Amino acid sequence: MFKWIKTAKKIFSGIGEDRALVRIKDDGFMSDDIAVSIEDIISEEDHEDIGKLHVLSMTEFHQALGDTWDKREDKIFRLTEGVMRDRVGQGNRWEHQSQEIYIMLFPTLSEIEADARAYDIAEEVGRKIIGDRFDGERRPLVRVAGVDPKDALKEDGSLNIEFLEKAGRAGEAAGNAKEKGANDNAQENTAPKTGIDQQQQTHDPKEDKTNWKEHHLAHEENNPHWQKGQKKPASMSEAQWVQLQRERKENNKDEPQWVVMTKEKEEKSTSPSSLPKDKPTYAVEYAPCWERDSQSLRLYRARFCYTSPTGQKLEGSKAYGKANNQQKLKTDLWVLQQAAKALFSFNTQNIVTPVFIPIHSPSLRGENLQALLEALAKFTPSLRERFLIVEILDDGHWTHESLQQTCTALNSVVNGTALTLNAENKFATPLCNGLNWVGIDFSILNSKNGISLPQLENRLTEITALDAKPYALGLRRRDQVNDMLEIGMELINGVALVRNTPKLRPPFNLPIERLQKSG
Repeated sequence: MFKWIKTAKKIFSGIGEDRALVRIKDDGFMSDDIAVSIEDIISEEDHEDIGKLHVLSMTEFHQALGDTWDKREDKIFRLTEGVMRDRVGQGNRWEHQSQEIYIMLFPTLSEIEADARAYDIAEEVGRKIIGDRFDGERRPLVRVAGVDPKDALKEDGSLNIEFLEKAGRAGEAAGNAKEKGANDNAQENTAPKTGIDQQQQTHDPKEDKTNWKEHHLAHEENNPHWQKGQKKPASMSEAQWVQLQRERKENNKDEPQWVVMTKEKEEKSTSPSSLPKDKPTYAVEYAPCWERDSQSLRLYRARFCYTSPTGQKLEGSKAYGKANNQQKLKTDLWVLQQAAKALFSFNTQNIVTPVFIPIHSPSLRGENLQALLEALAKFTPSLRERFLIVEILDDGHWTHESLQQTCTALNSVVNGTALTLNAENKFATPLCNGLNWVGIDFSILNSKNGISLPQLENRLTEITALDAKPYALGLRRRDQVNDMLEIGMELINGVALVRNTPKLRPPFNLPIERLQKSG
């Protein structure tokens, strides 16, 4: 335990690399390190935000191989999963759900791009296994289908594998661009096919079984198309992909894989970040927090963000710069207002996601406290009392009495109060009964202002004695997450757990077992 503490100084330094367990980005909970499954995602998500669930069907490979499937299965799956890892893309997810199917989710892509990516993956899987002979005109075929996520679940919320296998078997055959191109030329004025043609439906895969088995996997060692970065066969010309509204490119990892073929989309593709900037911008992002009691990502912490005219982005304490007390008050009020706006729809829908609102200590004393209380009074009691947690950013100048008075005033109008202890006064600020949460922001610690294990344990004893809950913010590494869980933190967040998101989201169930790291 606590192997990440610097051995020489025995402190929690907060130093570490950024690595996320769960990514909340582009409306998708994606994970490489913990078991957040596609089933979890689609059972909790707004299905319009995450797009289609794509099914890749291996049924016809299985049928064509017959009795030799068992001998080849492991290799086929290794090849298929290699393509998945290379091509699904960061922020997206794939899973092997049965002997027949793989499923894919592309929340980071538009619908057109997701369809194209899924089709391309299916096509590459076919080429990996068969080589040049995979052209979409011979059996066996890889098929791909897109389904509505809500249709993929049973009544109990689990994946309906039988439905997904059936959808995959009825999907579009990958690799048949030559056939599609010929049909387009012959039937210019007819709608493009969306299903399986009659010849494919009545054709018996056993007819091609012997011929294909004779050549499949023989290309594994000699076929250059098995090598990474291969080019498409000649039949995959760019013009033949217009039907799918995408332009085919060589498999170059340094270039975009998909280009939308409409002017409207091309115009929208110009990112604001690519345009010249002449003034700074400000924003509020939200850091999801894992709560032990609910075993979920249920709370958020608002984060003030500043982007300079040159594009440099700062957040949290660095974003405030050298602002004076009045400037900090104005910023605190602005962050409060932005968070309240983001919470309006959740308040109406009765979705409860409390938010920590960081407020500087000088904004909570004297006349400034009155100004903050007046700003809070403008919000409805329901919003204030269900959602708003005032997080006091400790400056090391609180006395027990002054902190008690402030907490009493705040607790009469908001959901709760929290105190993030200050490192510069060695976390020694006296605590009071009015605090609901007390914790530390590890992202601002370093080798010079850290906290020792005995200090931390003593503070945790004081916190729990006041019936308050301890929290750890800004964790950067997986081992830090594990140690904070072990020591008994009630709330944790940071890039080692979940990345920030520009918008609030409904609670997401995440049992502690998925956060704990074995060994």
